[in-house]
Amino acid sequence: SEKHLMNAYLNLRYTSKLVSGSVSLKGEYLNDGHGTHIDQGTDASEYISQTGFAFTPNAQVSFLLRDKWIDRIGITYRWTKQRPNIRMMSTQADYSNPNYIRTGNPALDDEDRHHLGFDLHVKKGPNISLYGQYSGNDIAPYYYTDEQGRVVNTYANNGTYRAAGLNAL
Repeated sequence: SEKHLMNAYLNLRYTSKLVSGSVSLKGEYLNDGHGTHIDQGTDASEYISQTGFAFTPNAQVSFLLRDKWIDRIGITYRWTKQRPNIRMMSTQADYSNPNYIRTGNPALDDEDRHHLGFDLHVKKGPNISLYGQYSGNDIAPYYYTDEQGRVVNTYANNGTYRAAGLNAL
């Protein structure tokens, strides 16, 4: 299909001796016309559409300190949007292994993932990063057994995804 992708970016950056920061905003509009045509195997052909608008902001602020122990403190917020790819959305089934069937899910929603991070750089000491991630509509593989006892692998919006981490270098 013919895909028309339009991106618009707004980037603001500020830097001084003590503070550095940036804010960016990305607007994305994808119009794939009639959709992507999929025709394979003995299954009927289908069109899958990913038309839609995505809006993703990012912000980062760093404070440079003139302290005896601390060199820099930073806070980062990032929002990423993941659209399901064509394979994840296609209802075409792969029967190459008769006991393990692969197919997609055309009802998948986009995944919005939020990341919040905190960085601390200590002079002559460790650099510490603490972060958390959250998604309310995580895209994940989904397995079930059909009526014939075969394992079917597809995709689903798996509810919430949470992660946290601590790094020290």
